[in-house]
Amino acid sequence: MLSNIIKDLNGASWERLCQKCYKLKYSNENYREIPANPGGDAGIEGFTSTGIVNQCYYPEGDYTDEKYYELLRDKMTADINKLLDPNYKKRLIAFGVPIIKQWHFLIPKYRDNRILAHAKNKADEVKRKIMSDPEQYDYISDKFEIVVQEAENLQAEIYKVSVAEAWKNKLDITNMINDTGWEDCPSEKLENIKRKIHAIS
Repeated sequence: MLSNIIKDLNGASWERLCQKCYKLKYSNENYREIPANPGGDAGIEGFTSTGIVNQCYYPEGDYTDEKYYELLRDKMTADINKLLDPNYKKRLIAFGVPIIKQWHFLIPKYRDNRILAHAKNKADEVKRKIMSDPEQYDYISDKFEIVVQEAENLQAEIYKVSVAEAWKNKLDITNMINDTGWEDCPSEKLENIKRKIHAIS
């Protein structure tokens, strides 16, 4: 069932789904979404008050395992580089992002364990940067982690969101509202009024 829900998504719909899931999963940690406009989202999709930030990625296309891994690897590398950029630091602080402890990489599936090894290498790279210049990278925890999250990690939230969407579509109250005039409503009093108006006429 989970694979059926995610198989026809694209980058935009995957991000929307992930945002709804994170709002559910981290509701007690005040998860906040960062809209891309104006000026960009500072390289993350949202953050919690406990130091978790996230980035969504949905490779669109039918790829070999090798190519799929390369796409995930390159996306992670590019976005971690953004996280370390001094200009992004200013924007993250302006948004009120607390010290970053975990960077979640939200993907439909990873297929290949090399992405876990790459995540570990990139996290170690970030820690080395922090050690080399603690003042510059004071917005990132020295215990920083990269967590690869695939759809199965959000299975409970995806089901809840899917059920809510199904009910919303089924019970759209705008389809239940008619512009019916009072004169069209059946009523004994209404019929009595009509007879009297007719008699007076």
